[in-house]
Amino acid sequence: RFTTGQNLFLSSSSSPNAISTNWKSAIQSWLDEGILFDFSEIDKFNGGGEAGHLTQMIWAASKYVGCGRAKFKIRGDPTYRIIYTCNYGPV
Repeated sequence: RFTTGQNLFLSSSSSPNAISTNWKSAIQSWLDEGILFDFSEIDKFNGGGEAGHLTQMIWAASKYVGCGRAKFKIRGDPTYRIIYTCNYGPV
């Protein structure tokens, strides 16, 4: 067993037909955090910060990744949602 890191992304729509699985948007949102990360600091980086999703994806010690998504609606709320998650390990 080992520790893991996790990224989450949530998309939503008021129409069930307008919301569809879109991994590209989820992953791109995590990669876009690259503008928030000072790569000159990488040797002394300890994780977290404003670019936490990006650093999960590029963590040197990670050997495994597992991703999944779930489409759901909360009773009484007209919004349809898809949550995306990726787990990385070891961290």
